[in-house]
Amino acid sequence: MPTDIPNLWPGDVASSPPVTPVAVLREQAAHLGRLTNNVVEAQVQTTASGDNFDHRFLLRVPALGNYSYELFRVVHGVTLYPLTLVYSGMARQVADQAQLLSLA
Repeated sequence: MPTDIPNLWPGDVASSPPVTPVAVLREQAAHLGRLTNNVVEAQVQTTASGDNFDHRFLLRVPALGNYSYELFRVVHGVTLYPLTLVYSGMARQVADQAQLLSLA
């Protein structure tokens, strides 16, 4: 006779997951290209080392031989938040998805 094993998964396991920081950055990169008619494009380059992820937000200008400039970086662990936003030699802690989306 088989033993009835209960479902151990929480009820919200299928709820919508948070938007990852890299998804936010990629969407913003796509917006920039559309807004500038691709005169200035952006791309996100990601590297991973152990449990850390580093996303570089790069501006690229095709008309200038694909000149590239790192505007900022986002660094986080596997838990996504808090993350660190690095720009102009400064670092800012971002606590959660709502705070990331409110940056303008």
